[in-house]
Amino acid sequence: MSVGAQPPRFSQILGRGSCWLLESSRDKWTAIADVLDRLVANGRVPAAKRDAVHAGLLDRERSMSTGMERGIALPHTAVEGLDQLVTGLAVFKQGVPFQSIDGAPARILVLLLIPKERRLSYLPVLADAARLLSREEVRTKLLGSTSDADLYEAITSAEGSSSGS
Repeated sequence: MSVGAQPPRFSQILGRGSCWLLESSRDKWTAIADVLDRLVANGRVPAAKRDAVHAGLLDRERSMSTGMERGIALPHTAVEGLDQLVTGLAVFKQGVPFQSIDGAPARILVLLLIPKERRLSYLPVLADAARLLSREEVRTKLLGSTSDADLYEAITSAEGSSSGS
């Protein structure tokens, strides 16, 4: 990113095909693997890197839960040899036990994979995602979505409504 350039919006990193509406997951470990496997299946994460990425995500989660407040979890890890920042969003209708700060199950999971060589590149995207998800109306729209496409639309419309703020 050049000096003075705007960082990419969360939706630009996310992409239309990286949002999933899921019923449930038995625990956070399975939820993380489910979202990662979807990113591998849609070509966002090379299949050859899947196990290393999974190990990094689990190590990070064991060191400290990425379950935040208000039903949000932000699992993330730095990945050796990853070309670009990759993210996926899943909404779990039933919620997932995530050892969250507030003890509530996570219903919105944003998985971030960061190129190890550019470790700090994820901070503006993480901040953008956190800012969007801190808005109750955005969380309500995500949780009320009825399709994967609705999830992406909820994010892009929320970004559009906050572009002046």
